[in-house]
Amino acid sequence: MKLCFIKGAKNICNKFKILLWTGLGLYILCCSSMVNACIISVPGGEGTLDVNTEIYVPINLSRTLSENVVAFQLDVEFASDQIILDNITRTTLAQNANKDVSYNLIVANKIRIIIHGLGAEVIPSGTIANIIFKPSGTAVLGQTDLIVSQTVACDVNAVLIPSTSENGLVVLSEELSPTPEPTPEPSETLSDLKIYPNPFKPALGHVKITFENLTANTQIRIYSITGNLVKKIIVETSGIAEWDGITDQGKMVAQGVYFYQVTNKSGKKCEGKITIVQ
Repeated sequence: MKLCFIKGAKNICNKFKILLWTGLGLYILCCSSMVNACIISVPGGEGTLDVNTEIYVPINLSRTLSENVVAFQLDVEFASDQIILDNITRTTLAQNANKDVSYNLIVANKIRIIIHGLGAEVIPSGTIANIIFKPSGTAVLGQTDLIVSQTVACDVNAVLIPSTSENGLVVLSEELSPTPEPTPEPSETLSDLKIYPNPFKPALGHVKITFENLTANTQIRIYSITGNLVKKIIVETSGIAEWDGITDQGKMVAQGVYFYQVTNKSGKKCEGKITIVQ
């Protein structure tokens, strides 16, 4: 039995149960038998009271017995009066394992995150993604808890793997010592270009659209359905770019379908659609 992703109401599929994740319509088929084990942790990070400070909080996967985790989910609760969610990005480990990161802001102080993919590649131990917070306008010096719950993991045969969680702390201090993820290296070609989340849903907590596996010296142009250029992004040496839905005129784009065109220095192009759902 392969790992399946199904949209629909609650069902029974043979001896498997369907775990419903309403935020992104993602369903993981899981067997009721439990084998192996894994630990999902968010050890925390630190920053200053500067509202422009990015606080990187890693999502780590470690194992006691299991070597075959292919997807997992976790909820992270945080003090929204002290820190606010800016973005969640996957690391090179997740990228190499062909895993995507999806997330949904359930309430103002809780995020649900899923690491998933349509392939059977195993998720390696280590830092799989980074949650990026920024201090709120009312933040004060000190520390605030990060509480991890609702952890679920499964293997390629859709068997539920018992998981435990470890909480962390965000420390706001006068001196900054974060350890952000290194900037991704540019790709050789545009053949592995990935764009997520798509559709982009700000109401569900989506903050930025990420363009991954870009080549160096690349231009991204985003057009409205009528052909008007709404945004131009120039990528020089990084393999990644982000767009927050703001046009070159400083306005949030309207709901609808937009077209992107990615062009590298050799003139090679990659084109597609982005859907904005307000």
